[in-house]
Amino acid sequence: TWASSPRIIKLHGTIGVTDTFVAAQEDYRTYPEKFAPFVNFVRQVFIENELCLLGFSGDDPNFLHWAGWVRDHLADHARRIYLVGALNLSAARRKHLESVNIAPIDLWNAVAEIDDRDLRHQVATELFLQAMLDEGKSKIAPHKWLPSNLHRTQVNENDISRQFTDHEYAANLLKGQLGKLQVDRETYPGWLICPPALQRQVKSQLNDPWPNTNNIAALSPADRAQLLYEISWRHSITFEYVAPWLADQLFEVASSETTVGISKRQQMEIALTLLKNSRWLDSNDDSDKQKIQKYICALTALLEKYGQYLPDCSAELAYHQALVARDALNYESIETLVEKIAGEDPVWKLRQAALQMELGLFGDAKRLIMDAHRELHERYRYDRNSIRILSRMAWAHFLLKAATQFQTDETIRALPPIANDFHCDPWTWIEDIQEKVNKQQEQHLKNQSPIEPLFEQGRYRDNSNQRSYSTEISPFLLLDGVTRDVGIPLRSGNAFINVNLLAGAAEKLILSGGVGIELRDFTMALRSASTDSSPSIKYFYTRIGIARASQDA
Repeated sequence: TWASSPRIIKLHGTIGVTDTFVAAQEDYRTYPEKFAPFVNFVRQVFIENELCLLGFSGDDPNFLHWAGWVRDHLADHARRIYLVGALNLSAARRKHLESVNIAPIDLWNAVAEIDDRDLRHQVATELFLQAMLDEGKSKIAPHKWLPSNLHRTQVNENDISRQFTDHEYAANLLKGQLGKLQVDRETYPGWLICPPALQRQVKSQLNDPWPNTNNIAALSPADRAQLLYEISWRHSITFEYVAPWLADQLFEVASSETTVGISKRQQMEIALTLLKNSRWLDSNDDSDKQKIQKYICALTALLEKYGQYLPDCSAELAYHQALVARDALNYESIETLVEKIAGEDPVWKLRQAALQMELGLFGDAKRLIMDAHRELHERYRYDRNSIRILSRMAWAHFLLKAATQFQTDETIRALPPIANDFHCDPWTWIEDIQEKVNKQQEQHLKNQSPIEPLFEQGRYRDNSNQRSYSTEISPFLLLDGVTRDVGIPLRSGNAFINVNLLAGAAEKLILSGGVGIELRDFTMALRSASTDSSPSIKYFYTRIGIARASQDA
């Protein structure tokens, strides 16, 4: 099995085995003080796992006391508790349980015909455990996760043309893909960064037919919201730019109070994807600039209003604002924001560390990386098959090695051998970025010299009118997405220790056509440069380069 080893906890003691029992109300009240090690253990369990309880009824006073204790001590960090059994809950009782973070799985209808109460509960429990066992057997290993191929294999010419002209037909095709899209998302193993080969497959999932304004509008409101959420989630793991028409559709769904088909949390996930994408919105027109700023303010206000539905929402907002400040070399704002970038996921420490590097605080950054690395190793001890934990630990290991590269007194434990088998080796992404950057540089140089000499004297080919199109993700968006989601500085170190992580790739990109946002080109040239004689400085910071710049830049 690919599940973590089970941890079975006896809450109340056992007659004839233990000397201490938890039975009376006073026992529950003093539980946190008397059983502090268990309290700490449960904190970790609730942060890392969903909890499923069997053998309780919804009215069991012991269960209610214990669930209340969890809420009091873990607050918003508590995972959902699943209460399973032949509960026979009324609508009011179900609503009450859901209001205190308990999701009931009521199997009453499956066993209602059984008169014997004990047998009824026994059969309900057996049905649930058998269903879990069957589900576990049907699952493939998480590291073998693949997005579904949604391309139709046998399509005639009429069907191909019809998907462009008949919006209802195209909408029905998209609706038929919703089930597989949802399963793919829910079974995604949790890589911090989706492996490059899988990124490409995820990006190309939805193109038969291509979603557009017309066929999305032909869907029912619920199907429309669900499809847009699936599209948004895929953009979030591929770092793909959100086109303006799609951003409008997503914003409408995220900001609506009457959206059906998706949860409030999913609405906020869409809003966060749009906020991240807003860093690529730019215009030289003052009116357009005001519209962009108003749009960003609306997204920020939305996330602040419903932040309780999105884990670590305050950290997400602070991190986005810090990245915007970094892109404009506004170090004072970074300083005020960096302490707010904190959450339950240890990866927040890596993101904090990357910004501390930008501020020149190498010692603080190193301590944050070490803390994240230590915490992830501790979590990995309890769940060695978790790709979510392993991938984060691999990136923390990569950054820690960079931060201590020239310090011989630092001993860093090796990554588990399965890191590569589970597609968690950071060098896979680093090499993929470098390969894409090199290709873009070659293409840029080719475009700079459109005349290609041929073998025969005096003969040549003019390539100036040739255009190449690619379905690949933009190298710059990929570079920015990886460095953003992991927390990778372009360089690691201070004036005495300077390790080039991705500064070389960034410099090649801005020398091969730039980012496409004028001010970002200038600031990226500074951030990627190692000295005042670096190629990016010589290219951008010349008299001609400055003279060509807009007044704002």
